[in-house]
Amino acid sequence: MWGGAIISFAMAMFTHTAVFAGFLAPMEFPKVAADLSFVDRMALNAAGYEPYESEYDENGKCISGCAYALPNIEDIIGAG
Repeated sequence: MWGGAIISFAMAMFTHTAVFAGFLAPMEFPKVAADLSFVDRMALNAAGYEPYESEYDENGKCISGCAYALPNIEDIIGAG
């Protein structure tokens, strides 16, 4: 009983995959920002995705583009 159901399911999945495999196309993404065209870079910039690099203040603290948003103890103490 289970063997027939498993084989039937496997055949249906194989047929479904074979039918729709022609509609799939691999996508390529740029590896670095230099791989983008000028128009693509401007579109990303307008959408707010640039700059890719983090910005630091004169003390070495990350102020923009930081990987982690950590609380700034000095600002918390100064505000209180």
